[in-house]
Amino acid sequence: MPDPAPARPVDPLAELLIDRFHLDQAPDDACSLTYSEVAALASTGGLEQVIGRLVDDYAKLAAGYDLVIIVGSDFTGPTPGTELEFNAELAANFGAPALPVVGAAGMPSTRVPAAVAETARVLASQGCAVVATVVSRVAPGQVEQVRATAIQAQTLPR
Repeated sequence: MPDPAPARPVDPLAELLIDRFHLDQAPDDACSLTYSEVAALASTGGLEQVIGRLVDDYAKLAAGYDLVIIVGSDFTGPTPGTELEFNAELAANFGAPALPVVGAAGMPSTRVPAAVAETARVLASQGCAVVATVVSRVAPGQVEQVRATAIQAQTLPR
């Protein structure tokens, strides 16, 4: 007898949101594709097929809710260098505004403005509306410096 298919990993963020807001939704219904599913689909049908599947899954979910929070990939997958572009393309296809999060953990405060500016540039290149940018995990003694330089970096002409 063959081994049963491995259980799909449960997304802790989906579980948290479903529990916190008492949503009548199964966690599996809140997530579309895992990294391995994206890789398999992309290898047979290309990224266009992946995007099509994600847009279809989003449309089905959005039909039943007044608001859908879309959480992009977390940049820990197999291709972190291209995930921002991919997330921006998806946001544009969903017609969703973006709220990018730039992780500053371990990053020198002098690098934060460049990371914020690059994120804004990539999102703008895909036509995404950015509602705000969050810079997370800033060292306590650097908050004011990072705040000032990050705001300036986001508003620089591109």
